Amino acid sequence: MAVLPSAPLRPLRIALFAPYDLARAGGVTTHIRAQARALRQLGHTVRIFGPASAPLDGGETALSRSVTVSFGGTESGLGLDPRSRSRVTTLFASEPFDIVHVHEPLVPLLPWFALRHAPSRIVATFHVHREHGHRWYPVARPWLQSLVNRVDVPVTVGAPISVPQICFLRSPCLVIALWSCGVTLTNAPSPESSNGIDGYVYG
Repeated sequence: MAVLPSAPLRPLRIALFAPYDLARAGGVTTHIRAQARALRQLGHTVRIFGPASAPLDGGETALSRSVTVSFGGTESGLGLDPRSRSRVTTLFASEPFDIVHVHEPLVPLLPWFALRHAPSRIVATFHVHREHGHRWYPVARPWLQSLVNRVDVPVTVGAPISVPQICFLRSPCLVIALWSCGVTLTNAPSPESSNGIDGYVYG
């Protein structure tokens, strides 16, 4: 078990992709904005992208309209506009990013497009834990597996014993566990052997 270094190797350009409506309050969007503030304090350049149902503040860009979908009694605003694919590809063609960090990468559709077309290293954070996977995984496995195979550094939020969704779709499953007291890398290569993946040390 190795603790991630706290200091960055160099300032990075980082794109954070939100799965849910950035114009509505929510735990994941709060997490993303806190992450952006912390990374900017370390000297990185950070931009936030996602679906939105209303105008956003500076540093945040809507790439899709928000469509409200209900899951188990909980309403979420998702980026289900297929036209966001062209917006994502245009973004990546016009702006160079060192790291693309996608939150809830298995949530359709905007996170899927970010995973598919990101030309740089990809970090993915899984906020939801399913100890036995999702009932749709067997059906969608070929498509989802092709997406998660593009992830360089998968992250799970919570206790390290929790099972992130990526483990049902890719093996071996390298996981970084995050919790309030710090960041710990479990069963992972050292930064020296990570092929220069700055995601291990970017903050």
